[in-house]
Amino acid sequence: MTGSTISDLRKSFPILFGSRWRVRGLDEALASIDPDALCAEYTALRQAAPRRSLAGKTYFVSHTGVASAAGRSNRLEEHCAIALVNLGRRWPRPEGDWFRILDYQVPLKARQTDARIGKIDLLGVTDLGRLMIIELKVMSHSGGRSDAPPAALMEGLRYAAIVEADLEAIASEAERRFGVRIAKEPPIVQLLAPEGWWRSWLDLLPAGDWGGAFARLAKAVEAQTGVAIECRALEDVEIAYGLDGRAPRLDHVPALYPVMPGEEPPIGDALSPASSADREGMTTYLETTYRALWAWAERHHGGELDGGRRQGRPPVLKPEFASRNVLAPPDGSQADKIRAAIGSAQRHKHFASLRSSQALAQSVFGAISAFERLGVFEAVTAECGRPAFFQTHRGWTVALEHEVDTLGEPRPTSIDVLLSGPDRRVAIECKFTEAEFGTCSRPRLRPGDAAYSKQRCDGNYRSQAGRSGRCALTTIGVRYWDHLPRLFAWSADRDHEPCPFGAAYQLARNALAAVVSPDGEVDPARGHALVLYDARNPAFQADGEADRQWEATIAACLVPGLLRRLSWQRLLTFIATVPDLEWLVDSLRDKYALLPE
Repeated sequence: MTGSTISDLRKSFPILFGSRWRVRGLDEALASIDPDALCAEYTALRQAAPRRSLAGKTYFVSHTGVASAAGRSNRLEEHCAIALVNLGRRWPRPEGDWFRILDYQVPLKARQTDARIGKIDLLGVTDLGRLMIIELKVMSHSGGRSDAPPAALMEGLRYAAIVEADLEAIASEAERRFGVRIAKEPPIVQLLAPEGWWRSWLDLLPAGDWGGAFARLAKAVEAQTGVAIECRALEDVEIAYGLDGRAPRLDHVPALYPVMPGEEPPIGDALSPASSADREGMTTYLETTYRALWAWAERHHGGELDGGRRQGRPPVLKPEFASRNVLAPPDGSQADKIRAAIGSAQRHKHFASLRSSQALAQSVFGAISAFERLGVFEAVTAECGRPAFFQTHRGWTVALEHEVDTLGEPRPTSIDVLLSGPDRRVAIECKFTEAEFGTCSRPRLRPGDAAYSKQRCDGNYRSQAGRSGRCALTTIGVRYWDHLPRLFAWSADRDHEPCPFGAAYQLARNALAAVVSPDGEVDPARGHALVLYDARNPAFQADGEADRQWEATIAACLVPGLLRRLSWQRLLTFIATVPDLEWLVDSLRDKYALLPE
């Protein structure tokens, strides 16, 4: 179909590339469509579709998360799409699984002459690896309804046929860029719009009862082509436009509703992800992890354990053997460097426990530093598609338990791993079996604590306990709130109930550590914070406690890419390619049951 004119397309594909849908008699127009003819067009388009891979072009074109146009004009859909991508959310699906959005405005043209071939509004993937073509519709500035639902459906089907034609190339790109595996099956076409948009069409009398005909057509298309069609409504939200280089944002994370045209009621209850972090799920995960740790301890730490009971706890080394919790090669100067990467005075209270995330971080980053293999990080992308670490390792150094001295903290706390380059920094938080991210300690003060009388906090950002300032930490000179409003949508000069920084404390603080310069200035281009987590841990899966903290923090973030996320399993896929580090990959598998993806 390369070089085809609009007239040619309408002649070859009269349904898929047909004219605009009229409001009056929409029900009759839908009922008149022959499903067999529509599916035949889909098959023909899939066979004739342009393929960017054959033209040497990519599908993912390094979007920044900031709108390309500074003005509002007619780019509301673009701003909304970018805001949804920037959320980085795992959206629930009715079956209890989830999907996430990978990118926006994904191009499909192989050549400029490919008529009527536009860009996919949003491209997503389910947790089972099935691609999703998301056709996004919004209400216009004047309150107009924009395109009719069947027009959106035809556009989504056109894009699905083109995507399916080049699925192998798209899958390869998606794995390199986002670390996701794409299933070899037809995509899902999702029509996504605010609830108000859907109701404006569902309640439109001149359009007739079009929902039943729409549902029957969608069902027939799925039966013949395998392309699933689903309709979803977003809770109505306000969009903060991405002006002057700032990222578009939604005023809050919207709920997602199933839309069922032809049924009553047509819009169902809000979808909620099946929680993976319930008590039973976390218990099972810990039991499995502890079994691996005990098996390792029996093989490598005979006579070195503290003698504590085995049931329901991980093995713990005696204090004099704590250094052996760090993985190292059997001999050589590299082993000494790895063990020396964190001094004994910097060890956490539970460093001797074999579940210690600090020991895990020292094992991995200490080995990479000792063997001078920082180059392995160059190819690693975070879940958002941006570099997890850096693009080139030249000039970068590694420091473990780096003390932050730019935030005015009386007792500087440490970053698990800090990567420092010529003009950027990456603050890395390493998690393993933790059930959540660290939260602000002030609300946990109790009577009898030394700081209770002056620094106690009820969890709200407001004046209390006789203080004039809203934050207890600000009153003792900590400068968090001097900088937070530059990075997050949290105003420092008004009350917040609850304090948004409280639950986001560790995530936001790591972001500050990455971008606050030694002279106390915030430079968002100076770096980013990265979270490493165990993909098996229910707390970091959809609707787990850590995942909820992550989503709330990302939703408030004003700087796309400031916070990034990567699983240990994904990182190990790259480390496993380094011959010098085969021993490390084997040890991580045997001790922690951590496997490359």
